Amino acid sequence: MSDEVKNLRQELEAQQATMTPDDKKNKLADIDSKARTCKSSRKSRRRLTKKEADLTQGILGKIYAAVQAIGRDKGYTLILDKNSVIYGADSWNITDDVVKSLEDQARALSR
Repeated sequence: MSDEVKNLRQELEAQQATMTPDDKKNKLADIDSKARTCKSSRKSRRRLTKKEADLTQGILGKIYAAVQAIGRDKGYTLILDKNSVIYGADSWNITDDVVKSLEDQARALSR
């Protein structure tokens, strides 16, 4: 969108000498409107990105807390993220335990 605004400004500069005052005024109003829309869109994107990061942090915090609680309760010495492990026996996978813990927490909050 900012490219469109830039192109419109270049068009205005190139055609300015042959434009009527009303045409020039209308073109400037169009450029200003599109520039405001572009700026508003950028602000919205930044707000959405921040909101997404905040929500992700909240969810990850709950997941990490559940993993830590399971590790303590079951006496694990070490818990690794599956993406960091080349191979691990399925019997060591605690994903189902973590999901169950998070579901239990969600049920408790919805009561």
